[in-house]
Amino acid sequence: MNSANNTSVDHWVQIPDRLRGLLDYSLGCDATRWIEDAQNLAIDLANRWDFFPERVFTGGALSLVTLGTIRETGEKAVLKIPTNVTSGVHEGRFLSLLAGKPVPQIYSRDESTGAFLMQYLPPEPREVDLEALVELWRALGEISTTETQFLSVVDNFEMRAEWAHERFAEYDEPKYHQDIAVAIEIFEALIADTDESSILHGDFQNKNIYYSDKRLVVLDPLPCLGSRIYDLAFWLALTAEGDSIDSLVQKSANLAGIDYQHLLNWTWSIAVIENRPFQKVGAGRRQEFIDKLRNKVG
Repeated sequence: MNSANNTSVDHWVQIPDRLRGLLDYSLGCDATRWIEDAQNLAIDLANRWDFFPERVFTGGALSLVTLGTIRETGEKAVLKIPTNVTSGVHEGRFLSLLAGKPVPQIYSRDESTGAFLMQYLPPEPREVDLEALVELWRALGEISTTETQFLSVVDNFEMRAEWAHERFAEYDEPKYHQDIAVAIEIFEALIADTDESSILHGDFQNKNIYYSDKRLVVLDPLPCLGSRIYDLAFWLALTAEGDSIDSLVQKSANLAGIDYQHLLNWTWSIAVIENRPFQKVGAGRRQEFIDKLRNKVG
């Protein structure tokens, strides 16, 4: 590998075996070709954007994410190349629209490939506080846009509902599919009751939320347009630690000034389609919430 002072990058840093395995699982027989093409694209973009690569992150089963340095400034940055061009374009646009908000700053984008170069915000080992989380949710909800190329929240939910049906196909337990049907009905009623079209993160959960420089920031969105409550309910449904989900719904409703029953309906419907009984972390509390509140939603 060239040193950071050289004029060009001529090959990419080593891709961890674990990431190769994740890409193999996600892309199947296309994984090897995609990795080769992504590395070639990364070399081209690194030279265009004056970026020197240092290491590839292990995570990111649907992207090649590389930490490095912008040579001219010495600033740490991240180059992300997605497996899905449209998803990458939408993610880059979302982060650009939220400039000045608690998201990484976008330095450069290539819409033909969905790739982008962004600010590196190093994570701090600190648990997410509920009050800070609600403030973050409020800050993200202040953004208005005329962007019409994002998916709708209906698209986001329906995609997840389809994944849920596929996930539970192997389970000989009717209640899972019955709950999905009810969750879809509740969601459709919630959507029919609002014409809000805010820009949403779309995957608002702790793995995409962390502290950096003493403030909460977000990354890795699946941007969509719809009711802001979707993001907050998504976090509540997927949080795996702390108070019970029902208790968190009550506290969040008070902090956010939202009707408890309304937030409960959103959270329960999302908890159902995001339920993963086989997960070691969080599955038990989510199923308990679904079972306990089944007759109190709708």
